Amino acid sequence: MSDASTTYYSATRNGFFDSRMGGLPSDAVQVPDTDYTAIMDAIHRGALLSADADGKPVIKTAAEDIISTSDVSSTAWYGTSMTLQQQAAVALASAQTTVSKEFTILNEATPDVWVTYLKALMAISKGTDTTSTTLPVAPAS
Repeated sequence: MSDASTTYYSATRNGFFDSRMGGLPSDAVQVPDTDYTAIMDAIHRGALLSADADGKPVIKTAAEDIISTSDVSSTAWYGTSMTLQQQAAVALASAQTTVSKEFTILNEATPDVWVTYLKALMAISKGTDTTSTTLPVAPAS
């Protein structure tokens, strides 16, 4: 059995499946890794998941506008309006996942630029930073 996995999407279940798990739904369509990553990023930023006419996954804003996976932004919010504090909490969760995947699980030190970014998001999300009016820009990968 191969350790490599392929991600599939099922329109009838409106969800993703890993090929290593077996038992794929009959309508499952393969999703490229880059699209899956963009879709999950958008969902974490309030986007809605649905299927197009061909049964492929699409992401939409709260206003039902389709978002191209190539247009997903790390600073955008696709859901209903949120306060800056709520947006910071969402961005913080995403940033913590990125830091974990890129540094922590590799037993590497987190770069100072990421620590500064995380601390800024924490301050906004906890309400201790009451002067910021926008989220800080995420560090380049």
